[in-house]
Amino acid sequence: MAIIRVLDLEFDGKPQDGRGGVIEIGYHDLVAQDVDLAGTPVNWIVGEGKSRLCNPGVPISPDSQAVHFIDDADVVCEPDWKSLMKGFLKQSIADGVIAFASHNHQAEKQWIHPEWDGADIPFICTMKAAYWVWPDAPSFKNQGLRFWRRPVGLVREMAEPAHRAQKDAYATAFHVRDLLNIEGISLDQLIEWTNKPALLPRCKFGDYRDTNDGRGTPWSEVEVSLLHWVLQRSFDEDTMFTARYWLEKHEMDQREA
Repeated sequence: MAIIRVLDLEFDGKPQDGRGGVIEIGYHDLVAQDVDLAGTPVNWIVGEGKSRLCNPGVPISPDSQAVHFIDDADVVCEPDWKSLMKGFLKQSIADGVIAFASHNHQAEKQWIHPEWDGADIPFICTMKAAYWVWPDAPSFKNQGLRFWRRPVGLVREMAEPAHRAQKDAYATAFHVRDLLNIEGISLDQLIEWTNKPALLPRCKFGDYRDTNDGRGTPWSEVEVSLLHWVLQRSFDEDTMFTARYWLEKHEMDQREA
């Protein structure tokens, strides 16, 4: 039985700053009910989930409390987040988890120390995958995608309130299920997209910024001259990857015409 563990963390601070920690660990499992003739797991369903509060080791900032409504009194008697995270990873290994998934995998992955057991389990980022598969989505936030796509079988009460770990993991699990149910999209494909820079859906430079109700112009509609202009500069890796992808696609289309 193949399991993808869909993970969401509520946290405060950043590990690279040496401050803060995880406040809540939540997950929902996506379980394959069968395998096809090639042995590939299929017929994924959203299974059980759990959540656990953690002590981040420092006072929770007011800004963070205002997002998830978890305050210091809620976690003062809870175990240290590092011990709970290590236990979570070890249990995931014991359960045979083949991949983790989260909507923004870097947000969760930053709290997993590379030397911990289970740190090498691959991640799926549903936001990066959504850029490839649903580029016309009006929002790429986890709950925004949920209300746009209206996943079959999602129980509203189990996905709300947002910004609690198990609730957000539940919504994300339906995105993973729907992605894997698309013909031609495999677990390996989702992992490959996750490990690449993001293919951004919309360009927001200059005149392209104000189209589509201010959400920008699809990169597929950007003129080749702008793609060349972007690649001659030093933008972030996602922007550079996106411009290069569409320029190469334009050049390929011209060769095949």
